[in-house]
Amino acid sequence: MKTKFLTLVCIGFAVFTYGQYQKYVEYITPFLSGPPSSGFYDLITPNNFLQPGQLYEGYKAFAGDPFNDMLVTSDYVDNLAQMRHVTYQQTYKNIPVEAAGCVEHFNSEESLSFINAKMADSINQDVAPQVTPEYVLNNLLLSLSESGESVVDHSGVELLWAIDSAYNVGAVIPGSRYTLVYAVLIYTSDTWDPDIWYGNRYYIDPQTGEILKIRSTGISETTGINEIADLSIVIYPNPTGSMLIIELPQMTDNPIQIMDISGNLVKELKSDLLFFQTDISGFANGVYLVKFNFKGNQIVKRIIVQK
Repeated sequence: MKTKFLTLVCIGFAVFTYGQYQKYVEYITPFLSGPPSSGFYDLITPNNFLQPGQLYEGYKAFAGDPFNDMLVTSDYVDNLAQMRHVTYQQTYKNIPVEAAGCVEHFNSEESLSFINAKMADSINQDVAPQVTPEYVLNNLLLSLSESGESVVDHSGVELLWAIDSAYNVGAVIPGSRYTLVYAVLIYTSDTWDPDIWYGNRYYIDPQTGEILKIRSTGISETTGINEIADLSIVIYPNPTGSMLIIELPQMTDNPIQIMDISGNLVKELKSDLLFFQTDISGFANGVYLVKFNFKGNQIVKRIIVQK
């Protein structure tokens, strides 16, 4: 599918702690049916936003941001729900921003119905790598070989705005949490399994070539959490009182469980889709846990039911 860059928001002035978010809300508010909630924007329908990115093009004219964009990563029509879902990856200075992006949802009349988003706000950093991607990859492979690691496969070298942690990633993510890195996903003989999304992602300083951190795409020995998958699983709106939407990074044959705070199973879901929704209007108000299991790697997300 052909990708398209769409300018999203303005973060040109460091004096705004959340300048990007404030500008975005200022522009979008007249089109909303209610105030934004946890990165969820419900639009008045019908409306004239009939094409993906049309709302952002309007924002572009409003804010005039030369640096922040949204890159279309998928365009999916759910025939069962009669909705079209267009997913975007946020970029800053044409570089992907980890854990940030949005999804536009169009109803059967083709109007933009709602948006859910996580925005990296006010990164305000320069892009000036001092080492090349080739140097980074060759140096990393040599280092792994010298330490006795047998590399089975690897990704390309990606320049990335990396977030400091997979935890506490809200609807608005402060730009101060981001660092420019080279990222390389490495599969070794110790971790390789073609049926499991599992490897080590190396984050490397683009100035020195030094390894800054390693994030496992499998289960973490220290936290018990698959951090890459944790960043990639999206649940919204949250809080919610009726419908819950779940986006997964990959297919799973395992059921998805919703449990109350006492650990009692309230609902169990199975789906062969990466994107699906479920009705929770019968749930009592309170906190619930949504549990996922990817080949034994358990991830838990918290949701709030509030009517």
